[in-house]
Amino acid sequence: MYLILSIFSSILTPTSSYLAAAESVFGAPQRQSYQKDVTLSYEDKQKLIKVCSSGWKIQYQRRTARDEKVLIDFKVDLPEHQVFQVLQQCLSSKTPHRFRFPVAFSHDLDRLVVLRCLLIIPKTKYSSGQIGHQYRFQLLDNENSARPTDNGSEGTVFYSVFSPDAKALAFVFSSPKPDMKDLIRLRCRQLQVWTETFDQLGTCYQCRGEVITSQLFRKKKPLRNQFAFHPYLPLLVYTEWNSAAAWLFNDAGKWKNLSAICSSA
Repeated sequence: MYLILSIFSSILTPTSSYLAAAESVFGAPQRQSYQKDVTLSYEDKQKLIKVCSSGWKIQYQRRTARDEKVLIDFKVDLPEHQVFQVLQQCLSSKTPHRFRFPVAFSHDLDRLVVLRCLLIIPKTKYSSGQIGHQYRFQLLDNENSARPTDNGSEGTVFYSVFSPDAKALAFVFSSPKPDMKDLIRLRCRQLQVWTETFDQLGTCYQCRGEVITSQLFRKKKPLRNQFAFHPYLPLLVYTEWNSAAAWLFNDAGKWKNLSAICSSA
């Protein structure tokens, strides 16, 4: 069995760029008028991003490796406000032509996150040979989450990580890399944890809270991961300055400083 995941927009097809959308917003100027150093005003950028934010979809397919028989095939609409935030950051960056869509999979491929959209594919037996289309879709938006600013240039970027057993999910928010000439820097990240729970429709996820991870590092020294999930317990270990802390995220407020353990190790 193998997996095919596509993220696409009907508006940007087939050019996969801002060009077609720009022509729909600002008219169709001569092709030679497009210059690499052309800049748009803030208002024009917002118009362009608004147009490009609609029509995005996820297509999820599973096929058998032997004969490529389709086992699962479905499409899901991505929410416009989530795409808007990502494209706003892209267009404000030094590489506006690159779309960075955070995607994460569980080890068994039964759960995936695109942006802040969670898809859960229930266990299905295919003995009958029928194609399965069932899935659970959940928006993991939270009003306390880090948000981009109005102009997008000072917003936050994020990625997502599943725990080894897929019963927990972390969103990692960080500010753009600071332009500092110091030999030592402090990198802080906001870590938001969601865990598996159940409702009348089945499995879903609930936000358990947030912590701030921080780490001192030298300018030329590469960053290491600032957190790690326990293989099967609802436990997260993360760095705080030059110490470490453990968070039992299913029990609010329960954490332990591990600096003494780390110092003696």
